[in-house]
Amino acid sequence: MLTVHLPFPKSMSKKRREYAKPEPRPDLDNYIKLAFDAMNGLVYKDDALIVMLLAEKMYSDEPRWEIQVKEIP
Repeated sequence: MLTVHLPFPKSMSKKRREYAKPEPRPDLDNYIKLAFDAMNGLVYKDDALIVMLLAEKMYSDEPRWEIQVKEIP
């Protein structure tokens, strides 16, 4: 699971933040590719071994990336 928490735009009001959805750009697949490349050789031998993925991006007061990896026996 990959969750990308993006910072709220400075122009967004606090009232609107509760229901805000992230802008379409950059595309979610760009974040996925970056995460796969960063973990390649560290978490797994090759990203071709990945068989399932759940990913999302959202706004947050604490911008960060959360990555959860599970091994399938």
